[in-house]
Amino acid sequence: MPRPPGRRNIGAWISVAPSGKLRLGFRHAGRLYRPVTQLEDTPANRRRLEAVRDQIGAEIRLGTFDLGRWFPSLARPKLVIPDDRRETLGSYYARWIERPHGRASRVRDYRSHWSTYLHHLSGVALADLSVGHLSDLRDQLAAGGGKDGGPVSPKTIRNAINGTLRAMIRDARERDDRAVGWPFPLLRWERYVPATQPVPMTHEERDRVLAAAARYRWRGSRDPAATTASVHAYLATLLYTGRRPSAAAALRVRDVDLSNGVLVFRASRHLDREAPPKSASEQRECWMPAPLREILSAYVPRIGDPSGHLFRGADGGPLSPNSLRHAWELRLLPAANVAARELYGGTKDTAITLALADGEPSLLVAERAGISLATLHRHYARWMPRTPREAPAPAELTHAKKS
Repeated sequence: MPRPPGRRNIGAWISVAPSGKLRLGFRHAGRLYRPVTQLEDTPANRRRLEAVRDQIGAEIRLGTFDLGRWFPSLARPKLVIPDDRRETLGSYYARWIERPHGRASRVRDYRSHWSTYLHHLSGVALADLSVGHLSDLRDQLAAGGGKDGGPVSPKTIRNAINGTLRAMIRDARERDDRAVGWPFPLLRWERYVPATQPVPMTHEERDRVLAAAARYRWRGSRDPAATTASVHAYLATLLYTGRRPSAAAALRVRDVDLSNGVLVFRASRHLDREAPPKSASEQRECWMPAPLREILSAYVPRIGDPSGHLFRGADGGPLSPNSLRHAWELRLLPAANVAARELYGGTKDTAITLALADGEPSLLVAERAGISLATLHRHYARWMPRTPREAPAPAELTHAKKS
């Protein structure tokens, strides 16, 4: 409310501008200032502005008021308080994406998800975001919102909404104190069923791939023999541990303990940048199988710098997993007469299933691959040896034969 007539206000007050917007009033250094906000004259907005009024008034009375800090533009001072109802997802994303987000691949995914799928929500106000918007977007993408106009896979839709959009709204609430809802727990998802099942190599196929890698000569390499040895050891690490290519690429010479047969995975290297791994379970020590230990024992002495990267590319720098995908798919697998499969999926499935087939304990296999026991059981149960308790009893077999 305006100050009572005839009473001098030492501090600040709230009034309504001719436009209907709320404004502050105060005197400073012999001048009257009445900056207009972007808030409509409502009881809720008045309560929001009262906190600003009280702070400015207290500073004026104490003589500590700094006009430049509150109003950088002294020519036409105007106080703009963020109005969460007017800020849209699109305008907030433009600022949010410029912040550091850790892994380079995460930033790449954030940008890709927004430009391809989430931009449909650009005009939605932050304060208005609801489960209805999420549900409509999911249905729209599933019906034909892909890059080529086709349907988007359920996994990609879930990654975009529950990954990228969820992270952005979380930061809006927790880092920027925006008044925005949290509708994600209300969105129901169907149980995800992987489109493909593990297709591991046999022992013989794995050995043929490693033999092909040991023979392959890299064109344009500064030292072809050194590059061949590095790639051979790198692929052996993937095929015997099941780790992500980015995790193996971040290994350094000091992370290899040949005397105890231990590998220490500390980080992840992707898009020429290193960052912590995607999950805490991937950041641990693991035992090396005997064949891998033998391969690394012959390879590690080639590397002089103990603090340097263990695996080197054709240019002499740290090996990049992306630089191997072409050779993996078009050179090494055909040379070994092995069916096509992805670098990560093929090596991970092979390492896990062959270790289980060789009788290694499930916990040891899971820790080496950097996954949980639950994940191991969910995706690789068919390759796990059955315990005596799980084996059918003789009476069950007899009953089965009679039936």
